[in-house]
Amino acid sequence: MTLEGEFIFGMITNTMSVGGFKGLVTQDVALDDGEFEVLLIRTPKTALDLTNIINYMFLKEEPNEYVHKFRTRSLRILSEEPIDWVLDGEFGGTRREVNITNLKKRVQIMRKTPKKQ
Repeated sequence: MTLEGEFIFGMITNTMSVGGFKGLVTQDVALDDGEFEVLLIRTPKTALDLTNIINYMFLKEEPNEYVHKFRTRSLRILSEEPIDWVLDGEFGGTRREVNITNLKKRVQIMRKTPKKQ
């Protein structure tokens, strides 16, 4: 899939909530499915465009041409102008091209079980 245009907001996540808000991208998030949840919002040109975005995001109305939600294993973003990136709440630099890939189950988390006394 290829999307072109001006976007006012973009979010690539693998979490159930962002800033305490649940369901911004989708309700059924699986943290180990190897896919990111993506939200892209086009720049509104009119007050009606903005109303359509708000209605979709907060009132859960029908999808529209301004809000794009999807899942993907990888994403490539190209921009004519440099874009500031935020990674986990921290400034992630300024980029014109970004490639993001979900490395499914790449990290193993092990827990040591304490011995019984």
